[in-house]
Amino acid sequence: MKAFLKHTFIVIGLLVCFSVSSGSAHAQNTFSVPVKSNWGGGTFGVTGEPGKWKYRYFIVERNGVVFVCGAGHATGRMQEFAWQMQQRAEVKLNGKTYLRNIQFFKRVRRPNSESLVGEEAKCKSTRKKMPPGRVNIEVDLSPGFVR
Repeated sequence: MKAFLKHTFIVIGLLVCFSVSSGSAHAQNTFSVPVKSNWGGGTFGVTGEPGKWKYRYFIVERNGVVFVCGAGHATGRMQEFAWQMQQRAEVKLNGKTYLRNIQFFKRVRRPNSESLVGEEAKCKSTRKKMPPGRVNIEVDLSPGFVR
């Protein structure tokens, strides 16, 4: 089965300046934050297969470096498919790949709500600088096959 999914989320300057107080970004490549209602995301399922994968994501700038944050919850057979899709996924900012493989997204086992708001999300450094101006974020789940 070939998975084709692109999810785009536009972030305006003020949203990118989201601050998180959990230590120095120089000392950490990962940290956790709660999922907020203004995060991008989507739901993915396969016709004829039980289950779905719901995910939420956002970017955070710390000391000029872009961090990608995410969380997801999979049910049924989508638990296996979601893991494979995350491995092949790419996060792009303004069309440029900033991160490959989003398997670091926090796996939410028993979500408190369908929207995942309030759940813990894991953030990972891209080790790249934030592009200037308005930022277009794409989580591209289409590169490759899911078996």
